Amino acid sequence: MPIRAQYSGSVFRYPEEGEDLREFIQSGVELIGEDGAEADAEVVALGTRGLMEMGLMMELIIRFQSVG
Repeated sequence: MPIRAQYSGSVFRYPEEGEDLREFIQSGVELIGEDGAEADAEVVALGTRGLMEMGLMMELIIRFQSVG
């Protein structure tokens, strides 16, 4: 049975020399236990829906990459 999860929370980056510690919000969705184009489409659709509901669709950039 596949596992579907979403997360959102504060992330901190180590500062470059002369900068302050930087905080930003990172969100994501995961689908574990399924593969293929339909699973990929489900994850993209879920992420897009979340961004739309937060009013961030105008700033949307989706990047795809393959590990294998």
